[in-house]
Amino acid sequence: MNNNDKIMFNLKFVSSHIIAYIDFLGTKSILKSNSQNRAIASYRFIYSAIVDTLDKMNEENISGKEKIKYKIFSDNVIFAIEYTETTFIQNAITLLSFVSVFQYLVVSEWGLLLRGGVCIGDLYIDDNFVLGSGLITAYEIENKLSIYPRIVVDNDIIKRFNRLTVFPYCLLENDNLFYLNYLQCTKDNLSKHYRQIFNKSKDIVNPQVKQKFDWVKRYHNKIADRLGDCPVFNDIGPEALFANNANDTINKN
Repeated sequence: MNNNDKIMFNLKFVSSHIIAYIDFLGTKSILKSNSQNRAIASYRFIYSAIVDTLDKMNEENISGKEKIKYKIFSDNVIFAIEYTETTFIQNAITLLSFVSVFQYLVVSEWGLLLRGGVCIGDLYIDDNFVLGSGLITAYEIENKLSIYPRIVVDNDIIKRFNRLTVFPYCLLENDNLFYLNYLQCTKDNLSKHYRQIFNKSKDIVNPQVKQKFDWVKRYHNKIADRLGDCPVFNDIGPEALFANNANDTINKN
């Protein structure tokens, strides 16, 4: 059997995975820059943010995290964990916990906003390839539903949890979509999140970018109100409507 045959043989073995497709916001315009130096610097920044965060994940006490596979390409990263019907809940909690910590660290340490989608589906992933219908579904959730800097969790996952189990990991938005609750943190960590968002957003004049940060500020305030005695944002503009054409009013990048 030659190498091509081995690859095609392996590709037959797609299996059921829980998949998170993550997009780093505000980077595509830089990556497409006519300035090669600026584009290279941006790639290095994104790569450093991902690698540094993944290194910090080794310090996190997340059961089963060694089962998570990931793939980095351009300004995107995919996380995936295989499951069976008997391991679904535990493995879903593992992935949601892992991605929540990843999102918190990227936002609080690097000041980068993320958008994404989490779903279940068929996937094949190894050192060379990642493909499958599940990857397409996760991408479509990110591209068509997430809209704001949030990671939307597909209803097929939510339905497998009971409401008491899912709410520490996900919150329900007023457009009836569940998104990842990455601010499951202490008051000190929430204060760090506040400082980073405040510093990143204070000089923004672009209304489309401001809407993204306003969404994050509202989410931050929601968690701060629950914890009490935490800094909150008071400079938030009118809440954008969740319309069918919201993607037209909020710049995708």
